[in-house]
Parts: sequence; structure tokens; C-alpha cells
Amino acid sequence: MAGCILMGLQFQLERSQWLSAETIRALQLRQIERLVAHAYRTVPYYKEAFAAAGVVATESLTPDNWSQVPLLTRESLQEHGDELLSRSIPEEHGQTFEKKTSGSTGRQIVVTDTEGNRLFWQANTLRDHLWHQRNFRGHLAAIRSGRSAKDPLLVKDHQSWGNSTGQIYETGPSTVFYQRMPIWKQAEVLQARNPEYLLAYPGNAVRLADYFRAHALQLPNLREVMTYGESILPETRSACRDAWGVSVSDMYSCEEVGYIALQCPKDDDNYHCQAESVLVEVIDDEGRPCQAGEIGRVVLTVLHNFAMPLIRYENQDYAEVGAPCACGRGLPVIKRILGRKRNMARAVDGRRFWTDLPPEIWSNFIGLEELQLVQDEPDHIELRIVAEQPLNETHESSLTAGLGRALGQPYRFSVRYQHETLRLANGKYERFICQV
Repeated sequence: MAGCILMGLQFQLERSQWLSAETIRALQLRQIERLVAHAYRTVPYYKEAFAAAGVVATESLTPDNWSQVPLLTRESLQEHGDELLSRSIPEEHGQTFEKKTSGSTGRQIVVTDTEGNRLFWQANTLRDHLWHQRNFRGHLAAIRSGRSAKDPLLVKDHQSWGNSTGQIYETGPSTVFYQRMPIWKQAEVLQARNPEYLLAYPGNAVRLADYFRAHALQLPNLREVMTYGESILPETRSACRDAWGVSVSDMYSCEEVGYIALQCPKDDDNYHCQAESVLVEVIDDEGRPCQAGEIGRVVLTVLHNFAMPLIRYENQDYAEVGAPCACGRGLPVIKRILGRKRNMARAVDGRRFWTDLPPEIWSNFIGLEELQLVQDEPDHIELRIVAEQPLNETHESSLTAGLGRALGQPYRFSVRYQHETLRLANGKYERFICQV
């Protein structure tokens, strides 16, 4: 039964992606009207928040009155979890279950979701495969964070790619293991399976690609690398191309929401928002919608979660709005996902800016595996390095000078060498972190 529903959703998604941007937005607002009315009627948090903001839940939504709906912050989601639960979930939305975020900032978020909304997650998974014309009979290797795994070295082999695909298509096998596994061991697992497709965090994919290239190893069957979970770095695509001769398809998601945007199958520089399941807004500091080429805060409304509605949820990400895509899809476009505010550098005069650090600055240093810049004072950056052995004084000076020129600020640098990988508690990698 679920497979039939999933096929029906896929048929609808195939048609809706070609609608005009105006039609898609009108359909989103129609669905949100139902969501807002449900939230006002059954969710204590929204009844109070809407009343305080003067939002009338029975009104038709327009771009003007939609902007009056208050934002839901991560802090509010963490502090008012019980008050955000619906007291009357429509029966047709199915059973509920909990999702927990990775807690990159130290505190997890727990979201209650429904089986009905999970169908849209599965449909978007399948859409991504179909967009990129993947061979379902191939072997898929997925490297997950493993942040809560009791055995970080565990390797699981499965007969299919999972429910999202296996309910409709006959697939090849899949292998799941964790990026907490040492990189040499990850390489061993991949060589033993020789997959057609590899799913991994961008930073982990780069480390693997560098390891394979440094040790003259091959994955002859590999067709594509699929990345998720982190902002993709400039060197990710080139590293995978140089090591394995394959392209990279990225996706933008967060655990409390699900899929937000998928890389366009025709243009690697564009991400299409999954408008049938989430409304994506990118707003400036005044709350106004950003235009193409502008960077702003990401605000999300999950269209089909009636158990714990996330309405105008600010997930703390920043993104750049893109122009309409030449592929012809009417789905909204994101050009870049830049990360969190903590990934912005602070200039010595106090202003904030996004860093652009070309990998050519450090790529020629043999044995340098990873680096991370942590700004702990307005004029000081600690450069953390994982390397086979410390760089000599000349190379250290060359590296910090190159980083200083790229940042365009008179920062002081200190260097600290680490043996372990430079990962957050959730297993994700961030190249620049500002603690000021």
C-alpha cells in the first residue's frame, strides 16, 4: 500500500516541478492556510504566538500577511517542545515518531513527525535518484555520522537501498558504515564492495578522495558521489573528479525538516527547493525576502507535519538566492548554502563576512590532511592542523601568510597540531568557526 502511495506522489512531483514559480507559491500558500488553521486550533504555542502577533488564522494568506507570522527559533523549539505538539492530529496523517537533531551546537532538538510527512521524505529521496538517473541495480555505499553508534567500526550490508526506493524498484545491495571509522578502514570497506554510488559528508568524501589518490587506489565501478549534511567545500568536486573521475551531487537537508533542496540534474550550481513539502524563505536582517544574488537567513515551513508544525522555523543557516534555473523547473532556486553565523569571520572593525579560502593555499603541503580556522579573539585565529608530521617553520609561515591574504585582515595566527580529525560532536566538519 505504501509503495502505491509513493508512486502516486512521484507522479505528482514529476508534474508539479514544471509549474510556474507563481503557481507553485500559490499552491504552497493554500496548503499553509490549512496548516496555520490547524496549528492555531490545536497547538498551544501557536495559539498564543499568533494572537500576540495579531495573526488571524482564518484569513487567506498573502505575501504581506504571511510576513507577519512570527519566526520560530531553534531556542523556542528546544524550550517549548511540548507546547508545540498538536493536541489533535488528523487520523489520516498516520502514526507519529520522534526525530532528533545532531546537536552541533551542544543541544539536541526533538521533533515529532508523522508517517504521512515521512512519505514526502521518501518521495524526495526517490526524486533525487530519478533526477540523476541512477542505476538502481548498482551497489550503494552510505557513510553515516555514527554519532550514537555503540560500535563505530560496524559495517552493515543490506539487500536493497531501503524503503524509499525498494518499495517501487528492485535495487542492488547497499552498505552502511560510519565516518568515525579511520579513513584507511573506510577505504578498505569501499574497495571490498566497489560500489557504483557513494553517499558521504563532503568533508569525509574529500578525505577519502585524497587518501585514494595518495595511495594510488581505485574504485573502478564508482559512478557518482552523493553528499549531504555539510556545506559543500570548493575542493569537494575537484577531489572526487581527480581521485575517481566522477561527479558530485549535493543535497541540502536538516534532520528536523528533512529535504530542503536538491542539486539540479542539469546545473551543478543550482539547488531546487523541494517546494511540495517545504516552503523555503531566505530573508535579510529586516525580515524582507532576499532577491537573486543576495545572502540571508533560511526560514522553513514544513507543509505536511501536523503533529508538531514547524512554521517559519529559522534553522540558523544562511543561503544565497539563485535566479530561475535554465532547466525550466519552476521550483525555487538556492545558489549556495553558506553555513551558520558561527562560520562567518569577524573583521577587526567588528563587521562580519563569509570566508573564501581557495584550497590551493594548502593543497601543495604533503601530508596535511585537514585544517580548521578558529577565531577566538577579534584579531587572532588558531589554525588547527591534522598532518602526518608538523610542517617546518617555512611552510607554516607560507600557509598562514596565504590564509591571511585570502581573509584580507591583519589577523595573528597560531598553529596547533592534532592527531584526531577536526569534527564537531555530530561528526560534521566546519572549516571556519568564529567564537568571538
